[in-house]
Amino acid sequence: MAALKNSIETGEDYVAEYRIGTSDAPRWAYARARVEHDASGKPARLAGVVQDVTDRKTAEQSLSITQDRYRNLFDSIDQGFCVLKLKFDDAGRGNDYYYEEVNPAFERQTGLKNAAGLWMRQIVPDLEPYWPELYGRVLQTGEPVRAENEVASLGRWFDVYGFRVGTAEQPRVAVLFSDITAQRQAIVAIRESEARFRQLADTMPQIVWAARADGTLDYYNRRWFNFIDRPDEIDPAAPDVRWDSYVHADDLPRAGLAWTASLQTGKPYEIEFRVRDGHGEYHWFLVRALPVHDEDGRVIRWYGTCTDVDEQKAAEMERERLAEQRRMALDAANLGWWHLDPASGDVFFDEGFKSIFGVSADRLAYESVIGLMHPDDRERVNIAVLAATRPDDPQPYAIDYRVMHGDGTVRWVQANGRAYYTGEGPARQYTAFVGTIADITQRVHADAERQALLDSERAARADAERASRMKDDFLATLSHELRTPLNAIVGWSQILASSTNDPGEVAEGLAVIERNARAQTQIIEDILDMSRIVSGKLRLDVQPVDVASLVRAGVETVQPAADAKGIRLQTVIDPLAAEVAGDSSRLHQVFWNLISNAVKFTPRGGQVQVRLARVASHVEVSVVDSGEGIDLAFCRTCSTASARPTAAPRAVTAAWDWGFRS
Repeated sequence: MAALKNSIETGEDYVAEYRIGTSDAPRWAYARARVEHDASGKPARLAGVVQDVTDRKTAEQSLSITQDRYRNLFDSIDQGFCVLKLKFDDAGRGNDYYYEEVNPAFERQTGLKNAAGLWMRQIVPDLEPYWPELYGRVLQTGEPVRAENEVASLGRWFDVYGFRVGTAEQPRVAVLFSDITAQRQAIVAIRESEARFRQLADTMPQIVWAARADGTLDYYNRRWFNFIDRPDEIDPAAPDVRWDSYVHADDLPRAGLAWTASLQTGKPYEIEFRVRDGHGEYHWFLVRALPVHDEDGRVIRWYGTCTDVDEQKAAEMERERLAEQRRMALDAANLGWWHLDPASGDVFFDEGFKSIFGVSADRLAYESVIGLMHPDDRERVNIAVLAATRPDDPQPYAIDYRVMHGDGTVRWVQANGRAYYTGEGPARQYTAFVGTIADITQRVHADAERQALLDSERAARADAERASRMKDDFLATLSHELRTPLNAIVGWSQILASSTNDPGEVAEGLAVIERNARAQTQIIEDILDMSRIVSGKLRLDVQPVDVASLVRAGVETVQPAADAKGIRLQTVIDPLAAEVAGDSSRLHQVFWNLISNAVKFTPRGGQVQVRLARVASHVEVSVVDSGEGIDLAFCRTCSTASARPTAAPRAVTAAWDWGFRS
């Protein structure tokens, strides 16, 4: 440890020999390392090699026991061995050496053949003075020496251990050495690689770090020190530099657990957590690390990066906030959200959509969504979607349709959407089709109920208007019905007043007057009957009726009015017409009205014919006049109480045909 401390403090190479392993069979190791300095010149780390020198140590121990046994020993070892005779210059410095003995490994370690019996400068004329001077000091002082250096002419580096042997009269230097060219090249390569790595790491925008196999971080690039606002020459293990001193307290436990898990399993490390910068502000970082394995698959080192994702994290959190606001807005409005992805052909949706459509999956194929709609709506919705996603002329997407649930219930849905596009011209295509849906079942039902109420109100209003018209018609009918018998009474009264006192004519007039007075009484009774009809209490007095008598009575009642207009009133009675079952008062009223109306609407000089005929098993009464007639369309409703045509009549003749079964 003293040698290590001395190397760190002085910057000199670290050289040490020590035993490792059990006391029963220890191994000797030779370690040599060089101190590497940072940009400020301070020691930063050690880089070196460790070599197994058990054979050499064993040889040295053997040499100390006996000189006679060393030849067999050195002939059997893998390290090079030679015994040298030194030549000195006038200043007493060694300047050449003579190979008295070499072992078999000498040629393999040096590449020199037949060196025994030759001076080194005979073999290598431009030999570095370092070597003969080194061995000269060993011979002069008797102190062994351990050294590493290069023989440039041979292109090799050697690790040598020189010690004095022989007698006082003929001292020699024995050298035990190894060719360490490969190790030196490896060290150089490592240093160059390390330098390139550091240079590359310092130019990267991320924080770069490295750790030993046990997870101890021993390197940060300059970005880390800039981030924490600390000098980059500080020891990475210092408390004010260690990464866990800057991780947010809420994130440190999970970051540490994940790092421990990676160290135990050898799996890559990847996690996001917050790190405090030198100004006390926290940043989100994406931290990744990969292990480096040796030939046996063991982790020997970790290399990692910390990428500042604070802006991305803020954007992600903002997206999440907006998504939550959208979700709350959709929930408040009872809306569902959907997204048709043209790449996959699938529809993605939220919980609101699931509830409205009655599904549990998070996504469905577009065809499956269409299949959930009412069969009568599928084609219409598909056409609307195609029109809304047409790149050259997209149409607005706003449509109502029905959704079929598995239990047979039907929900009305209102959908609105919009397509998004990329590219221009022929390359323009839609990349997303998104929108909302709302369950409008209650509104549709409410609209239907409201429409039903409107229809009911219209019907009630129409009924009221019809009742009002019927009232007017009733009053018109009433006046008409009252005037008809009065006209007969007035007419015969005038005839009787202006005629002679012919007893027959007087008797006939009085009979007509009496009959019409009775008819007027009957009209009043009919008014009461109409009230009974409205209340559903009308009664018919059905008895055998002589229809011929009723027809003649009706003709006689309106005869004076016909004579006054010069209308020929003709009666044709079939003698085979038999009695029928009916209410004589009602039939009399019917015949009277028909004949009276025929006379009323027949122009002066016209003709009215009343016919009674037997047809099969019933009798038929017809009233035919030569008046203008009634529109055929009105004939279909003429049986309505006091119905009257509102347009000019087109038919020239109207025939009223009433049939009664006998």
